[in-house]
Amino acid sequence: MIRINALRLEHGIPLLTYDWELSDKAQRHSDKYANKREVHFYNNSSIGTLIYRHNFGDDINPLTMWTIDKILVNYTKPDSTPPYLTYTQLIWKSTTKIGCGISDSNSNQGILVLCLFYPKGNIPRQYGKNILKPVEDDSITKKNSMEEFSHP
Repeated sequence: MIRINALRLEHGIPLLTYDWELSDKAQRHSDKYANKREVHFYNNSSIGTLIYRHNFGDDINPLTMWTIDKILVNYTKPDSTPPYLTYTQLIWKSTTKIGCGISDSNSNQGILVLCLFYPKGNIPRQYGKNILKPVEDDSITKKNSMEEFSHP
């Protein structure tokens, strides 16, 4: 979550708080699909889902995978950004909470990481007010934000 909030700081948006209720839901959902080939999104219209399956031998972490599509974000015309990017869920301004679950499969499916976000992002026609350009490097703003960021 620290690295996700660092991304949010780069965009000048509020930090996510960890939500244990979302975490419990994410863990149950992750456990349900740990040994299955396909993983389905959490079925709730107000909760966003990001999924990552780590196969043994891979050297990629969830955040690397979830930020790889950031080059597709159109900050000039946010509503023309392709829908359902993983990166845009991470930096969706109105999202305030995150909860994650991690499950290890008993088969060769690897480790499943599933994070839930509330309220969900990637809502059509709301990109303009929720996807903000990265802010200019202002060390005072970053310092103040990092102080807030480091407190429980």
